[in-house]
Parts: sequence; structure tokens; C-alpha cells
Amino acid sequence: AAVMKMLNSNDTARRLVAVDLIARRRMTAALPALLKAGTGTDAKVRPAAMKKVGELAGVGEIPALLDALNQAKNPADLDAVEGALSAVCAKAGNAEACTDRIIGALRQAKPEQKCALLQILSAIGGPKALQSVRTAVNDSNVEVHAAAIRALGSWQTADAAPDLIALVQNAANPTDR
Repeated sequence: AAVMKMLNSNDTARRLVAVDLIARRRMTAALPALLKAGTGTDAKVRPAAMKKVGELAGVGEIPALLDALNQAKNPADLDAVEGALSAVCAKAGNAEACTDRIIGALRQAKPEQKCALLQILSAIGGPKALQSVRTAVNDSNVEVHAAAIRALGSWQTADAAPDLIALVQNAANPTDR
């Protein structure tokens, strides 16, 4: 109760301490409040709260995290939500279920969010994720295109190697090569 009172205070320093305490004490019952803090108005609390959501959350929080990603406006918030989603998917027992949800969100996402989702797919890996990243390489948006190439470059298995070799050999843009 004391930690939750701290989280709901107006003092940023107290809120940050509460976020840390929630994670240290593994207070999973506080996840809804932590998610709310991660999308709230305090720019210092948002990324800290999202990082802790990534540590505590499970697959059940993926829809809320995808909503948070769609609401994120600045790069720090996008990075924080991307990190939380990556952490949740990394510890999920069913990577394919995570991949399906991320791909579903990718279809309706704005370019900034697509870039984050592509990095998450790169972290998850697998054939479905790779196919989505391959498709995004041909996206008309320059940022999404570049993010897809970065995702291929950071792929954790050799499955992306043929795509990277093809880019080196055939890309007209030197940056892509």
C-alpha cells in the first residue's frame, strides 16, 4: 500500500523509487498501475516504468504494451516500450504467439511504431518474423525500409544472410549496401 501511494504521488523522485520497489519486490499485482505510469504525463517516470513492466509482465500484457507503443510519441518512450515488448517476448514460452501479435500490430502501425516492431521481430526471430521483415524491406517509407535492413543486420541466426547478400549485390542505394 505504501509503495502504491508513492507511485500515485506528484513527486517524480518518489514515483521513481516506487517503480524500483515494485520491480524489486516483484509486485506483479501492480502491473496495471505500472503500465499507467509508463504512459502517463511524467517524462522521467514513463521510461523507468516501462522498463520495469518488461521485467515483470507476461504474454497477457502484450496487448496493453502494443497500445502503449501506439501512444508513444517521442523516441525515449518508443525505445522504452520496444524494450519492454522485447523482454516480454524473450521470456514467453510461445515465441510464435508473440510473433503473431507483433505482425498483427505491424500491419496497422505508423512508421515510427513499425520501426520498433521490426526490431522486436528481429529479437524474437523465426520464419514468420523473418518474412515480415523481408516484406518491410520493400516498404515505401524510408524509415521503415531502413529499420527493416537494420533488423536483418541484427538477425540472430544465419537465416537473414541471403537477404543481406542480395542487398549488398543489388541495392541501388549505397546506404542500403
